[in-house]
Formats: sequence, C-alpha cells, structure tokens
Amino acid sequence: GLSLHEPNDYYKGKEVTVSKLKQYELLTQQTVDLKDKLAPKKEVKITTFEALPDDMGRYAFFIKAENEPSFAVYPNKEHVNQFYSTLKSENRAVVHNALAKKYYELGTKHPDARVDVITPRKVDIGDAKIERICITAKRNDPKQHIIFATVNGERMHAPVSKAQWNKMWLSEDMSDYKQRLAAVIFEPFIKKEVKNDVQQQA
Repeated sequence: GLSLHEPNDYYKGKEVTVSKLKQYELLTQQTVDLKDKLAPKKEVKITTFEALPDDMGRYAFFIKAENEPSFAVYPNKEHVNQFYSTLKSENRAVVHNALAKKYYELGTKHPDARVDVITPRKVDIGDAKIERICITAKRNDPKQHIIFATVNGERMHAPVSKAQWNKMWLSEDMSDYKQRLAAVIFEPFIKKEVKNDVQQQA
C-alpha cells in the first residue's frame, strides 16, 4: 500500500496531500498525484527474443514486444553464454524469459542503449538500378539461401548468410530490408561495372 495502514484501493478517487503541523496550524505543502502509482501495471508481452550478430560479429539481444517497435541491446558476455547454454535445457524458457524482461526494461529505460542490428548498412550505389529482388531457399538444399536481383538490367544471384535470412523475417519493413541487402551484396559488381565504364571512356 501507499501508507502503513491502508491498501492502494483506499486512495482511489481521493486527493492526498502532504501537510506539516506548524504550532496549531496544519499547512499543506504539496498535493500528491497518485494516478500513476494506483494504475495497475501493464503486462508487457514479448513476442520475439533472439540473439543476433551485428556486421562485426558482436551479438545483441533482439527484442520485439507486442504492439511496440522492435529494438536490440548489447548484453554482457555472461548473458550471451547463458542464452546459448540453455537452448537445449529444460529451463530454457525460464532463463530466456528472464533475460528478455531484463533487457526489455533496460532498452525501455535507457533508449540510448538501443542498437539496430537488423537494417543492412547503407552503401552508395550511385545511379545503379536494383530491381525484382527475391530471397529464397535453394531447391536442392533448403538450408542454404540465395538472393536474386536484376542489377542494371542484368539478372544476378548470390548466397545469403543464415543471419541475413533470419534478419529478413525480423525486419519491420521486409521490402526495404531486401533492397538494402541487395545493395550491400551486389555493391562490388556495381563498383566494378562503374570502374570499367570510366576506363572505357578514358
């Protein structure tokens, strides 16, 4: 409760003041707003909790709560080890739920701790056109994934890593993710093409 004697429900709809007795006069010092204190705590439902590597290979906890935007937070190494060591254990759910709650609260209270490990890095592809992007599993090996795209009119393909595949499904905007990933993957080809054009014009 909010006092030594009464439960929280006792204060609903009532004004609470902090007063001070000066000689024989009761002076009101401040009025206390109890709305936030009395409101029942909203239960947060975390729908996705994953450990994902960033572009440098450093792992972050990716968290998605229901009806909220996703974010990631870099955990300490001990908690990353905990995450993976309990993947096949009986107490996996307990450990993962505790970690998810801990880092959700950290990311909520400290927004500056949030990082984006989903969105591919931005690359400069100039006037190059990347169209008809498709990311799919290989027919003869479903565990392997491949990206197809038409780059400046030429149909191309390249392998996609497991991490890139997983991040695609976790992205807030899958179409934007595919476009950015295609730019990263086919950037070497585009730069080589531009270099050849420059040499031919010289």
